[in-house]
Amino acid sequence: MKDSEKPKDRLLLLIRRLALRVDRRVGYLYMFITHRLNKNLENYVTDLANPKRRRSKSLVILGAGESLNSLTQDEIQRYQNMDSIGINFTGFNHAVRPKECLIEVPPHSSKAREVLIRTMRSAKGDQTFYVNLFHARMHPEHSKPILELPNVFCFDIVRFKTLSKLRFKINTYLYLNFTHRFFFRPIHHGASLVMTLTIGMIRGYEEIHLVGIDLNGSKYFYDSPEYKNSPLADLVEIVNQVESKISKKIHLTQDRATAALFSELAVVDTCPYLVALLRKKKVKIFVRGEDSGFRAFLE
Repeated sequence: MKDSEKPKDRLLLLIRRLALRVDRRVGYLYMFITHRLNKNLENYVTDLANPKRRRSKSLVILGAGESLNSLTQDEIQRYQNMDSIGINFTGFNHAVRPKECLIEVPPHSSKAREVLIRTMRSAKGDQTFYVNLFHARMHPEHSKPILELPNVFCFDIVRFKTLSKLRFKINTYLYLNFTHRFFFRPIHHGASLVMTLTIGMIRGYEEIHLVGIDLNGSKYFYDSPEYKNSPLADLVEIVNQVESKISKKIHLTQDRATAALFSELAVVDTCPYLVALLRKKKVKIFVRGEDSGFRAFLE
């Protein structure tokens, strides 16, 4: 880096940090500030939720639940013919490979970054990975090695931090129906599942299939013995160590008290409203697995 560039870089970092603080209360101000700044980043995608990215009338959202290991070959083939988005480690499932994968990396773990790069390099070439910029913005040196991979991009989010269900509903309704056209970012609130559902709504899919979204206290697909010696096992171990310090081994998406530490609501308070908005748009929602906890949100 040239000396003449250092003051400018320090200024950009300071602005990003200020934007991050503002984000806690004013989501739109945060988006306006970062909209221009992010364009200077390598491999940054400005319109992850743009309808132009839709290639099918149907979207399958693949979660990391244990039920993912029970898919039949017919089911795998059917889902492969749809647009598909995998949440976090689902992109490395051995049986079904989502075309798009949303990844969140612990911001302070260089070891996790190294393992993640190794795991991504072993993935199929037809997959595209999107790294959540929110966790890497404060430490760009953590994201740069990942973004140098040819099939890896970063994306930003809209984040309405609130513990009020009413405020969440108002902000979400306005964004998904009107103001998303200025940003095309997914909403992140308490869970990656919220991001994928809002992507599905903004892109305008007619059908959304939820697969591996167990939400019933069962294990994850990577707990299977076949993943014991894979790079994914090392990555999961590192991330679990980081998350356990924060959440006391309770998954953030399902525990209201833990989610409140981040000024966010749990999925039980957000997903039912997202389902209601999707149904108003005449979107058909299909959930694989009779014991999936998501079925309660459809009632």
